Amino acid sequence: MKTKLLLATTALVLFGLQSCQAKDFIQSGGSLEAAKLQKQIEKGNAIFLKDVVVTGPLVLWGLGGESLENVNSFRASLSSSLTFVNCTFEGEIQAHSLEGQIAHGVRFRGPVSFVGCQLKGAANFKGAIFSDKANFTQCKFDQKSTFEGSEFAQGMEFNECGFAQEVRFQGITCSGRANFLKTVFEGAAGFQSSRFLGPVQIGAARFVGYADFSRVGFQDEFLAKYAAFEGRSVFSSSSFQGRVDLSETKFLLSADFQNSTFYGRTSFGKAEFRDQLDLSNTLFALGQPDFAEALLPPAERLKSQGASMPSLLPIALPQPPTD
Repeated sequence: MKTKLLLATTALVLFGLQSCQAKDFIQSGGSLEAAKLQKQIEKGNAIFLKDVVVTGPLVLWGLGGESLENVNSFRASLSSSLTFVNCTFEGEIQAHSLEGQIAHGVRFRGPVSFVGCQLKGAANFKGAIFSDKANFTQCKFDQKSTFEGSEFAQGMEFNECGFAQEVRFQGITCSGRANFLKTVFEGAAGFQSSRFLGPVQIGAARFVGYADFSRVGFQDEFLAKYAAFEGRSVFSSSSFQGRVDLSETKFLLSADFQNSTFYGRTSFGKAEFRDQLDLSNTLFALGQPDFAEALLPPAERLKSQGASMPSLLPIALPQPPTD
């Protein structure tokens, strides 16, 4: 009897300790100073804010101490789950800093959600490691944003976002699904040298400025149906391992696919190329891509030298219009 009582008492004590250590910080409406939010995150508390205006710069690097990552970089490890719904961040969000030659970064061990939020200041997530889910659905980024060199272990959700200025996704690694459905990129969008291990969805996205997907490794599907590239778009020297759907996509300025390799089924059906299309030295490993009802540029702005199938036979393109 005494043994059972002791075990029950011990269990209650442990439960009480866990409850004290794992607190939730919840706020709905009103405003909150970023410095106060930082303290809650540093304690490891789970954060849930809804309809809150966060004032001042939110500095995430250095919270809770840092560990040496290599000779020139340190990284903080944040265990909190961060959930922000319909919040406004009036200052910068800083998850990276460079002091001289020394870089400071962040690892997010818990899920990170900025859903329907407005980020009025610059958002710097350069080199961040997202060990859990990263969800930025319907966020508005008013200033320059960077996720350059970041790692997304469980995918990345950027559906229906708005980037008013340049955004950098160069050199990222995404191990799950990458979603940019119906997202609008007003400024330049850079994805150079990135690796996508899961499907990529940019359907119905709008690229107003320069879009650079050069030297990208797509290990799964690349789905871009109904996307619109209003500025110059570059997909050169990229590798597409899975199915590629560029059907009914619009390219208003030059589209560059030179030196790329398509290993899966590829469709340009009903796509519109209004300026220049460069397919020079592009390989379609499964044979003839689908160009059914595609609108191609005039012959003098269509480059297909060296574009071929495994048989080394040239691909067959619809007859382009003449000026």
